[in-house]
Amino acid sequence: MRISDVTPGTVAEYARLPEGSYTEMELRGIMAAARQYIEGYTGIKQYPENPEGPALDDYEDLTLAYLILCQDLYDNRSTQQDNAAVNRTLDTILGMHGRNLVCG
Repeated sequence: MRISDVTPGTVAEYARLPEGSYTEMELRGIMAAARQYIEGYTGIKQYPENPEGPALDDYEDLTLAYLILCQDLYDNRSTQQDNAAVNRTLDTILGMHGRNLVCG
């Protein structure tokens, strides 16, 4: 599955959200934020300017990172956070695709 194939219904099913506990608009906002986060973290765009360059859809493992992020963004909608730990699966997948590395 590619990121572009994911729908609000897919996110709701993955996150096991009870029917009526979310709106489609809310999930679409979370999906956009998750995609932008992955683009910023990895430097890989959903729709690259160079058509021959890498795109998010070229990496199916990024779809899992995308779903994890969507669930995390939904679960942590409040301004307070009890657990600031980074999800290791998410960190590992995104780290493998990092292209925005700053040289020191």
